[in-house]
Amino acid sequence: MVASAPWQRWRPVAAPLVIPVLFVAVWSSGYLVGDLGTRAASPLTLLFWRFAVATVVLVAVALATRAPWPRGLRIWVHLAVIGTLLRTIQFAGVYLGLSMGVSAGLAALVVSASPLVIAVIAVPLFGERLSRRQGMGLALGLTGVGLAVIAGLRGAQIAALALTVAGLAGFVAGTLYQKHVGQAIDLRSGGSIQLIGATLTIAPLAALHGGLALPLTGAALGSVAWLAVVNSIGGFTLNRPRFLAASFLAAPGGALG
Repeated sequence: MVASAPWQRWRPVAAPLVIPVLFVAVWSSGYLVGDLGTRAASPLTLLFWRFAVATVVLVAVALATRAPWPRGLRIWVHLAVIGTLLRTIQFAGVYLGLSMGVSAGLAALVVSASPLVIAVIAVPLFGERLSRRQGMGLALGLTGVGLAVIAGLRGAQIAALALTVAGLAGFVAGTLYQKHVGQAIDLRSGGSIQLIGATLTIAPLAALHGGLALPLTGAALGSVAWLAVVNSIGGFTLNRPRFLAASFLAAPGGALG
């Protein structure tokens, strides 16, 4: 008890710092590992197995920890749609773009523009208000991303970049849809339902584009394991700062989750 006292005092300060750093590291790794994985397997095949493995793991966690599951078909459908937009459409576009020559850095830059795009759309859609400084910042940010995309056309095909932008559109649509639905769902069960929806929707696409058989190579299997556990589950969890901050502050040993 005495040895842990200093950490107890620092925990409220450390939690807000540790979580964003971890999230950025996990989020960034997804593009690098995704780029590696799409060289070892068909992009949609890789994506199918990423979702399938993540679904099994998270459902097992939800059941083992007795997470509450939403009641009513309507909520399940909403969550499945969100999962399809945030996961299937986003990553299908990004992975296909990576496999066709878009660099991991450019793909990350395009998708990282999502807060800017969401902010622009939220103004008329949800009646949000932006200050003049915020408006200027959004304009500068979007201009910078646009210039990077134009520069990227030299090394990538237009179709490949268009698919990456389609992935961005899926993420934006999923985020706005989630905001519109506005349901408070347990992280474990809600994430499980989203992954189930993503797995079911990517399966036929993968079957038509590369098949469902994953090459039994270290690069392919390692990519699936990392993307499924670290990105699909870890990244999804770290993106819920209020939930994680509460877990971090409550954990006796200070461990995340």
